[in-house]
Amino acid sequence: HDVVKEHEGVIQEKITLAEIRAFRATVAPYEYKFKLKEIPHHNDYKHDEKDLHILSALSEDSRLSTYKIAETVDLSADAIGKRIKKLRACRLIKSFRVLVSFGALGYNLYTVACDFHSYDKSMENTLRTYIKEHPNFIGAHKHIGPHDFILRMIAKDQTDFHEALKDLKRKFADVIFDYDMYLAYKHHCFVPVT
Repeated sequence: HDVVKEHEGVIQEKITLAEIRAFRATVAPYEYKFKLKEIPHHNDYKHDEKDLHILSALSEDSRLSTYKIAETVDLSADAIGKRIKKLRACRLIKSFRVLVSFGALGYNLYTVACDFHSYDKSMENTLRTYIKEHPNFIGAHKHIGPHDFILRMIAKDQTDFHEALKDLKRKFADVIFDYDMYLAYKHHCFVPVT
């Protein structure tokens, strides 16, 4: 692989890291792999089949106009707009996001799998704030399994990556006892099934 040649002086061992379960807030397949009755209702708003069609359309392209959605859902654009407002108010839609191609911007994508001595809600909040404010970190996932947290980060080059990693280790020196790091050379993003 080209990535191995490009980083041959740094790579000590090559393994494949597979994420068995990944959840993305921006991708929602049409039926959520649940039956409609199994999806809980929120704040007294009782969603229906048409709401699931709207959610499916928005999960594929959150910039779709209500007029475009109306072409596939048997409702007027105004009715769809009202439903989207209700779906946002009851938090079934949390936000509309852009999926950035970091590779196209010249960044490498890294995964850092961290193990902690112990952590509590306060430390978790500190980590959340740190990840949110640090320019290199783009996300964190709490896990049950061999690692406590999986952190996603971007870096322009190895120096940038190692500086960000050193900063993380300094900030959480008292709780991180081990970590593994992985360079992603391909990132697959799946389109929702409709």
